[in-house]
Amino acid sequence: MDFVVFAPNPWHDIWRNRQHIFSRLAGRHRVLYVEPARASLADWRRGRVTLADLRRPAVVEEQPNLWLYRIPPTLPSRDTGDLFDRTSDRLLANHLRHTLRTLDFLRPSNPQSPAPSPQAPILWLYRPSNWRWAADNIPHSLLVYHITDDYTAFGHLTTAQRNEMAIAERDLLAAADLTIVTAPRL
Repeated sequence: MDFVVFAPNPWHDIWRNRQHIFSRLAGRHRVLYVEPARASLADWRRGRVTLADLRRPAVVEEQPNLWLYRIPPTLPSRDTGDLFDRTSDRLLANHLRHTLRTLDFLRPSNPQSPAPSPQAPILWLYRPSNWRWAADNIPHSLLVYHITDDYTAFGHLTTAQRNEMAIAERDLLAAADLTIVTAPRL
């Protein structure tokens, strides 16, 4: 069984339940932990993308059976949803699928069948934002939504963003094969 995890925090951040869960699952299963940091065009303009960033490998084996995927800075985002972002997102999806094939997370299945391949990894998500992109672009056998916070209560969100987040979460809850909640009120 393989897992592709879209995490809201880098692996080497404060350890939370996700690092504990996946470091243990890696004892018997394979895990690709997708870190959230993605360079923006503003980062490039302000010189925040360094030569060291460009040389850093996109995939690092953190421990046996557990790889960290760091989004290459050559695939920046503007978060506007415009043609640039859509193109960058397509390139990122291709790069990530190539990585999954290279690590043998994606195995051939019947291309004539619309059903998910039992060989495909389990897709594990922590945030409702951009979940459709992950579900549409990463072949998976099951979709897990692990809720660790009330995302609509984040103070930096505008009312419109809160409403968008609530709709995305409702849709993700409906699509998920399994939902894990860390507190009863969530």
